[in-house]
Amino acid sequence: MDSNQALRDALRLAVDPPGGVSLEALHELARPDEEADWDIATTAEHLGVSPHTLRYYERVGLVTIPRDTGGRRRFTAATVRRLVFLTRMRASGMPISDLRRYVALVDAG
Repeated sequence: MDSNQALRDALRLAVDPPGGVSLEALHELARPDEEADWDIATTAEHLGVSPHTLRYYERVGLVTIPRDTGGRRRFTAATVRRLVFLTRMRASGMPISDLRRYVALVDAG
């Protein structure tokens, strides 16, 4: 399989994962920016990943997670949108190294 086909397949799986995505789950994730931030447990539950995974994504530089005055992670709507993308791309088989390169390009504009 050529690399372009592999990328097309990965993007298709990221948008339409094998288990499907429920309308309720999408509604929960598409929240307004001004809505209250989520804690790590709530975010992990909505994304279907572990809190450990979210901490790992932060540690390797895939996402910057704001902290409250007590130092606890607070997941904003913008952060959740990025995490939705990252979790879908990982589910499609994209390696962390490729995601790090992609995130660096996005952050650089």
